Amino acid sequence: MKTNAKMMAIGLLVAAVALYSGAALAGTASRIGAGDANTNLNFSVTIPKFVYFNIDVDNIVLNPTISNDGTLTSPSQTVNVTYFSNVPNTTITSVESAPLRHTVSGVDIPWSYITITSSDTTNFNPGVVDGANFTPGPTGTYIASYDVDWTYQFDPPNNDLEGGTYTGVITYTVTVP
Repeated sequence: MKTNAKMMAIGLLVAAVALYSGAALAGTASRIGAGDANTNLNFSVTIPKFVYFNIDVDNIVLNPTISNDGTLTSPSQTVNVTYFSNVPNTTITSVESAPLRHTVSGVDIPWSYITITSSDTTNFNPGVVDGANFTPGPTGTYIASYDVDWTYQFDPPNNDLEGGTYTGVITYTVTVP
């Protein structure tokens, strides 16, 4: 019994020394006799993916006025949008709540009554409030960096709207491939 335990302990000790010796020799080369000895050293660099997307306000308040002749003004509000990423082919989408809803009567008006324009209509333009879906192009080889203004404007096709406050939410999402 004692012999088996001693043999097992010696075996574990030999295995540990062999493991340690092998780890110490990893990445080295040896040669017996004349000539060169070569070895490889493998490198790996991992650059983290990142996306930063920010709209500088949380609430847009558009308060049209009506003149004596019934003409409705079309107010607008401009917000600053910042986007910075090293991930190509990201997609920005918008999802709206149900139509803009009157807070008292429950009457709806469609999101299409609000238009959006961008200070960069070529590269960073959602185009529409209702169902925006676009891919920001790179501003460098691998980086996309934008600091733009989006202007939201209330522009209904007619003045036939019930007076009161209408509310809704737009959620913008950046999807990383």
